[in-house]
Amino acid sequence: GGLLRTRVKNAQAARNIYKMLRKADEQSARDRARIQAMVDGEAPYDQAELVNNGLGEICNVNWGAGEQILSMATSPYLDLLESVDVMITTPTRFGDPQMRTEWETVIAEEFTRMLRNWPEFFPRYLYLVQQFLLHGVVVAYFDDEIDWRPQISPLGDFLIPRQTRASDEEIEVACFVRSTPPHELFRKIEDEELAKQLGWNVKATKTAIASAHQINLSEDALYNWEKIQREFKNNDIGYSSGAMATEVKLVHMLVKELDGTVSQYIFTEDEELDQKDFLFKKRHQYEDSSQVFSSFVYGIGTNGYFHSIRGLGSKIFSIVQALNRLRCRMYDGIMMSSMQMIEPESEDALEDLSLLHLGPYVVKPPNVKIVSTDQVNLGQSVLPGL
Repeated sequence: GGLLRTRVKNAQAARNIYKMLRKADEQSARDRARIQAMVDGEAPYDQAELVNNGLGEICNVNWGAGEQILSMATSPYLDLLESVDVMITTPTRFGDPQMRTEWETVIAEEFTRMLRNWPEFFPRYLYLVQQFLLHGVVVAYFDDEIDWRPQISPLGDFLIPRQTRASDEEIEVACFVRSTPPHELFRKIEDEELAKQLGWNVKATKTAIASAHQINLSEDALYNWEKIQREFKNNDIGYSSGAMATEVKLVHMLVKELDGTVSQYIFTEDEELDQKDFLFKKRHQYEDSSQVFSSFVYGIGTNGYFHSIRGLGSKIFSIVQALNRLRCRMYDGIMMSSMQMIEPESEDALEDLSLLHLGPYVVKPPNVKIVSTDQVNLGQSVLPGL
C-alpha cells in the first residue's frame, strides 16, 4: 500500500509509545537518581541499615565533595555569560550594505537586553548547565512555534528511543514531560475558536483542567466548567495552585514525519482520565527538529549513542563515595582516640557505671578497669590515603 499519512494514529497509540520509552529508561533513571542524591548530600551509608546492625553511632556524613566539584565546573559557564556585553552576533544581508553594521549591532544589543530582562533566563540557564554537567544530556525546547522562551528538560523528562545516535537529526520521536499549572493551560483555550484553529482540542483540554481540581468528574463536569472558568476569570489563586488544584502532567510528543518535518502532539500522562483524544495536534508544524529543540551533550559517549553519554556526575560518583567513606572512618578514628577506654568487670559494674567528682578529684567506681590503647597515627594511615 501507500505510505502512512501519519506515524501516530491517536492519543492511545502515542501514550503506548510514551510508556515504552519510560519503561526502557527505568534503569537509567535509577542511576541518575543515585548521582543526584550524591550531589544533594545523601549520606554514603543507609542509616536505617546501620541502626539495625548496631552501628548507628558511626559517622555517616556526605562531606560535599560532589557538590563542590559540580560548583567548580559550573563557574566557567557563568563567566561565559557575564563576561560579554552582547551574547550573539547577527549578520544580515538585508538592505543597504553601508547600514548593515549598525543594524547588526542594534539587533544583537536588543536581543541581549531581551534575554537579560527575562526574569527566568538566568535560573533556566543555570539549570541547563547543571544538568548538562551532572548527567551529560539536557535539552532546551519550545512549547510552540511562537514562544521564544525555551523550556529546559533533563534526561528524566526527555525520552527518546534507545540506540539513537547523538544528533538531533537522528531523533525520530521524542517525549518531553512537563507539569503545567491549570491557569496556564486555561489561557491556551480561553478563546475557543482561535484555540481550535491553532490545533487545540477544547473539550479534551477542559477535561484535563477539571481533573486538576477536587471535583467529581463523574458529574457532568464540563461538568463544573462554568464554575472553574468563573474562578479563573476572578483570578482566584486557589484554582491555579495550592490545595484546590494540582499541576496537569502533560506529555509533548514530537514526531519526525516521512518528509522530514516535525509534528507535535500533546496528551495527558494520567491514564485514569481515559483521554482518547489529543489535547493538541499539529502535523508538519516545524520544518525540522532544529526549530523546536536543541540538545546539549557532554561528548558523544562510548559508542556515539545518546544513552551512552555520561556526565561529570557519573565520572566522579565512585571516587566521591569512596572519599566520603574514608573521611567517615577518619572521623571515627579521631573520636575513638579522644575517648578513655574502660572495661567493667561485671554487668552490675556496668549498670553502676558513674564517675564521682570531688573538687579536683575523680573517684572511679569499683570493678571498672581503665584500658590503655595505642593511638592510631592518622597522619601515617588515613591522611596519605586521602
